[in-house]
Amino acid sequence: MNNKLVGSLFAGLTNGVVRGVAQVAVGAFVTGVLNAVGIETEDNNLTSDSQNDSDSNSDSFDNNTEA
Repeated sequence: MNNKLVGSLFAGLTNGVVRGVAQVAVGAFVTGVLNAVGIETEDNNLTSDSQNDSDSNSDSFDNNTEA
């Protein structure tokens, strides 16, 4: 494999991990702040990406009908 490709893959993986960790940290911080002011969050997953789960099929290339 060429070094540029390996570097690019590693950079993408690192970026994804950093973004994931940051998202969890921000979610935990927001949950802590909300709980501190008395807003219950135990039924909410603030770091969930579930709003995109229902339309994941519409993002695939097989279902793309745009010209």
